[in-house]
Amino acid sequence: MSDFSRAMQVFGALQKEEAKSVATRLLSKLLDGQGRVKYRSISDIHSQLVNSDQFALVKNSSEFVLPGGRQLFYVRGVLLIRIKTTGTRIRPTPHLTISAASGIDWPEEIMKLNRAGEFIPKLGAIGQAAKENDWRSLSRISTDTAVLQALDDAWANSCHFDFVTPFDATGANTLPVSGGN
Repeated sequence: MSDFSRAMQVFGALQKEEAKSVATRLLSKLLDGQGRVKYRSISDIHSQLVNSDQFALVKNSSEFVLPGGRQLFYVRGVLLIRIKTTGTRIRPTPHLTISAASGIDWPEEIMKLNRAGEFIPKLGAIGQAAKENDWRSLSRISTDTAVLQALDDAWANSCHFDFVTPFDATGANTLPVSGGN
């Protein structure tokens, strides 16, 4: 399936399944007044997402996070929530993102939800960049390093939600994965 076809499926699902309103309501449930994730432990947010919001934890991985951390993938229809319990080298704080996606792999994410409750589509040559695993080029277009850094920071600040501190990720590695929905 082409990137365009996949994107159109996700756009349609956002309307038909009312996923956009679910995602927007999640923002008000999950974030505090400063735009940070208000849950102080992985067990509390896991319980909220699985028991109250009907998300399924479909992958629990140690890839692409700082040592000792977990990357958790929660899915409900076309909505994907990624939690990085220790953050990454580029963003070294625990954080989450909410995306509209056709799968859980980064190239399958069509758009991310920002603080204003709007889905921001990816830019760039998605197919080619994804094949080359050049994920950073998917969200920016410029030849000026300072411009690229500013674009990265603006995108991260609007679509990545840091957890309040302190954040307790104890037990993240033992959270049970389910079959998804």
